[in-house]
Amino acid sequence: MNFGSETETVILSNGVENLKDELYVYLGSENSAYNPGNIVSTAPSASNPLKLRPQSVVVLTDKLIEPETIDTQNAGTRIGSTLISLLGAVLLLRHFL
Repeated sequence: MNFGSETETVILSNGVENLKDELYVYLGSENSAYNPGNIVSTAPSASNPLKLRPQSVVVLTDKLIEPETIDTQNAGTRIGSTLISLLGAVLLLRHFL
Protein backbone atom coordinates (compact mmCIF):
# COMPACT_ATOMS: atom_id res chain seq x y z
CA MET A 1 0.00 0.00 0.00
CA ASN A 2 1.16 3.49 -0.77
CA PHE A 3 -0.74 6.13 1.17
CA GLY A 4 1.73 8.82 0.14
CA SER A 5 1.58 11.41 -2.62
CA GLU A 6 4.56 10.14 -4.66
CA THR A 7 5.33 6.91 -6.52
CA GLU A 8 7.43 4.51 -4.42
CA THR A 9 9.70 1.73 -5.67
CA VAL A 10 9.39 -1.23 -3.31
CA ILE A 11 12.24 -3.74 -3.01
CA LEU A 12 10.37 -6.57 -1.31
CA SER A 13 13.44 -8.69 -0.57
CA ASN A 14 14.75 -5.90 1.69
CA GLY A 15 11.83 -6.40 4.08
CA VAL A 16 10.78 -10.02 3.64
CA GLU A 17 13.07 -13.06 3.61
CA ASN A 18 12.81 -16.18 1.42
CA LEU A 19 10.82 -14.60 -1.41
CA LYS A 20 10.85 -15.93 -4.92
CA ASP A 21 12.59 -13.66 -7.44
CA GLU A 22 9.28 -12.85 -9.10
CA LEU A 23 5.74 -12.52 -7.78
CA TYR A 24 2.43 -12.22 -9.58
CA VAL A 25 -0.16 -9.52 -9.12
CA TYR A 26 -3.36 -11.06 -7.80
CA LEU A 27 -5.24 -7.79 -7.42
CA GLY A 28 -4.35 -4.16 -8.03
CA SER A 29 -6.32 -1.05 -7.19
CA GLU A 30 -7.48 1.09 -10.09
CA ASN A 31 -4.76 3.65 -9.42
CA SER A 32 -1.99 1.03 -9.25
CA ALA A 33 -1.94 0.39 -13.04
CA TYR A 34 -1.29 -3.31 -12.30
CA ASN A 35 -3.48 -6.07 -13.68
CA PRO A 36 -3.90 -9.63 -12.42
CA GLY A 37 -1.06 -11.77 -13.74
CA ASN A 38 1.50 -8.95 -14.04
CA ILE A 39 4.93 -9.99 -12.80
CA VAL A 40 7.03 -7.92 -10.38
CA SER A 41 10.57 -8.61 -9.23
CA THR A 42 11.55 -8.78 -5.59
CA ALA A 43 15.34 -8.37 -5.91
CA PRO A 44 17.14 -5.00 -5.67
CA SER A 45 18.88 -5.42 -9.04
CA ALA A 46 15.72 -6.47 -10.87
CA SER A 47 14.50 -4.90 -14.06
CA ASN A 48 10.81 -4.94 -13.08
CA PRO A 49 10.50 -3.77 -9.44
CA LEU A 50 7.16 -3.07 -7.77
CA LYS A 51 6.33 0.60 -8.28
CA LEU A 52 3.41 1.78 -6.22
CA ARG A 53 1.67 4.91 -7.42
CA PRO A 54 0.21 7.31 -4.86
CA GLN A 55 -2.90 6.01 -3.09
CA SER A 56 -2.60 2.51 -4.58
CA VAL A 57 -2.72 -1.05 -3.33
CA VAL A 58 -1.36 -4.27 -4.88
CA VAL A 59 -1.91 -7.83 -3.62
CA LEU A 60 0.84 -10.25 -4.69
CA THR A 61 1.07 -14.04 -4.80
CA ASP A 62 3.87 -16.48 -5.55
CA LYS A 63 1.87 -18.43 -8.13
CA LEU A 64 -0.17 -17.34 -11.10
CA ILE A 65 -3.88 -17.45 -10.41
CA GLU A 66 -6.03 -17.13 -13.50
CA PRO A 67 -8.54 -14.29 -13.19
CA GLU A 68 -12.09 -15.47 -12.65
CA THR A 69 -14.64 -14.88 -15.33
CA ILE A 70 -17.62 -13.34 -13.65
CA ASP A 71 -20.80 -15.22 -14.41
CA THR A 72 -23.70 -12.77 -14.35
CA GLN A 73 -25.92 -15.60 -13.11
CA ASN A 74 -23.72 -16.22 -10.07
CA ALA A 75 -24.52 -13.73 -7.32
CA GLY A 76 -21.90 -15.23 -5.00
CA THR A 77 -19.09 -14.30 -7.39
CA ARG A 78 -20.40 -10.75 -7.71
CA ILE A 79 -20.67 -10.38 -3.94
CA GLY A 80 -17.13 -11.76 -3.46
CA SER A 81 -15.71 -9.30 -5.99
CA THR A 82 -17.57 -6.44 -4.32
CA LEU A 83 -16.20 -7.40 -0.91
CA ILE A 84 -12.62 -7.42 -2.21
CA SER A 85 -13.17 -3.93 -3.66
CA LEU A 86 -14.71 -2.68 -0.43
CA LEU A 87 -11.77 -4.00 1.60
CA GLY A 88 -9.37 -1.75 -0.32
CA ALA A 89 -11.67 1.24 0.16
CA VAL A 90 -11.99 0.59 3.90
CA LEU A 91 -8.21 0.35 4.28
CA LEU A 92 -7.75 3.68 2.48
CA LEU A 93 -10.45 5.38 4.56
CA ARG A 94 -8.95 4.04 7.78
CA HIS A 95 -5.67 5.71 6.92
CA PHE A 96 -7.31 9.11 6.56
CA LEU A 97 -9.50 8.93 9.69
